Amino acid sequence: MKLSIFPAANPHPKGKEEKHQEAYNFSAPNMPEVVEFDDDERLAYYVTNYAWSPFIFSGYRREENFVSTDFLTYDIDYGMTIAECEKLIVEAKLCCLCLPSPSHTDEANRFRVILPLERTIYNIEVYRQTWLKGAELFKVADEQCKDACRGYFGSTKTD
Repeated sequence: MKLSIFPAANPHPKGKEEKHQEAYNFSAPNMPEVVEFDDDERLAYYVTNYAWSPFIFSGYRREENFVSTDFLTYDIDYGMTIAECEKLIVEAKLCCLCLPSPSHTDEANRFRVILPLERTIYNIEVYRQTWLKGAELFKVADEQCKDACRGYFGSTKTD
């Protein structure tokens, strides 16, 4: 499995202003670094300790530079709790990493679902269709996250 990390970006910005400012560190002139791993512990390490993207790029983080992805990622900000999501995942017999977003609170569950794929997707249209199919399970997922260049900040709220 592979994903892109962005060592130049602060993975845990505080507040909207700092988050907006750090988003520039996901872009030119900062190139993503591709990391390769084969276990869920390394996946958890990278998505909690780095700004990251599930996509591999041929250059800077842009959709036109999409090369591949080994993951589907769903961002859920309302309409479902982590416990409800975990129940759906178990019922669907899926393997995934479900972790709180940096803005998660007990009152407002905000989290990400990262699903490893059985095989790498190399075609951006196949990725989009696969993402949409998965979104049928996570009906409240943020549709903006289906773009093939999305980046995420690391989560600090894991257990």
